[in-house]
Amino acid sequence: MRYLIVGDPGSLRCQFFVRELQEFQAAKNGTLNVCVLDWRQLCRAETPADLLAEAGTLAAPTLLRIESPARDPEVIRRLLQRGQRAAGQTVAEWPELVDGWIAPQPLLFSGLRACLLTLDQFTRQQSAIINRYNVEDVLTLFDKNRTADRLRDHDLPVPDSFAADDRTPDLREKIQAAGWEAAYLKLATGSCASGIVRLNADARTGITTTQQLQGQFYNSYRVRTIEGGPLEEVLAFLLAQTVTVQKGVMKATVGGHNFDVRVVVLHGKVVATIFRVSRHPMTNLHLGGRRGEARQCRAQIPQRHWLDAMGHCEQAATLFDVPCVGIDVAFDRYTGCPWILEMNAFGDFFPRWVSDRGKTIHRMEIEHTAGLL
Repeated sequence: MRYLIVGDPGSLRCQFFVRELQEFQAAKNGTLNVCVLDWRQLCRAETPADLLAEAGTLAAPTLLRIESPARDPEVIRRLLQRGQRAAGQTVAEWPELVDGWIAPQPLLFSGLRACLLTLDQFTRQQSAIINRYNVEDVLTLFDKNRTADRLRDHDLPVPDSFAADDRTPDLREKIQAAGWEAAYLKLATGSCASGIVRLNADARTGITTTQQLQGQFYNSYRVRTIEGGPLEEVLAFLLAQTVTVQKGVMKATVGGHNFDVRVVVLHGKVVATIFRVSRHPMTNLHLGGRRGEARQCRAQIPQRHWLDAMGHCEQAATLFDVPCVGIDVAFDRYTGCPWILEMNAFGDFFPRWVSDRGKTIHRMEIEHTAGLL
């Protein structure tokens, strides 16, 4: 087996996948050839020829896997610089970044786009590379507003939402006029609950992990309520980055705590459902959420709504030409109806989770793609 993995060699995501590859090949008495192309190298490459110098010519069939650039400060710095070069701006040095700092999102996304387009051009020139990623679809999945629009165009259940930036007038009046019980402001191209604020109905108080320190904004692990001046400052910062404003879904509860579910769809089929439970509106595991016991959570969802949700997820996955997607689904507390909250192009990393057959998500991905090589 031959793999070209774009990722951060030091990250757990990359290390776990390579380890699964090694175990799979050892069981088959096969040999494994893995080339890891560091995101730092990809950020440096301006042309496919630059990538050829980094990865070399591949003569045998090689499967491409793209891992998330994650949150490594050095990768973030290089993505920002790549974005500046793509925009024709003067490249800043970006002094040593602190983990958790919320980088300028339009610039970061510009750098990501430039990197992925260069990678796509490189793979087209290398006939040995098997590339299962449509780059434009990956980039769409990074944009919550564009993703919601595509799902909505295909009559899939997504909460009402609209895009907003610092030119959007009367944000509060718009939320109140909609009659929403709550609203979520999310960075349009953010992930991992970065820069998220849950506003109440009158938009005067908010629940967030975003904190300001010496004029800079950071993500923390602390979920807190803010109002007044601090809330205004956070909202002004987020709007300057461009956000999606999404109607808040009152999530179903188990044991008095909110829960939702990450659904992993591999090549069009649901292969994993991981429940997340939290006392907070945001259920992310790094914000104090925990993995829910599947039987207890499933007992709160009518079977018809569960089957509808799985069908919606498989249909949503077909709208994006990528091997695997992670989809966040919430069930309405009052009606049980499912809502697709977000989609993630790299939503397959759940260490220690295994299926009923004892397989990790990575193992299922490897077994599925082994036949392509």
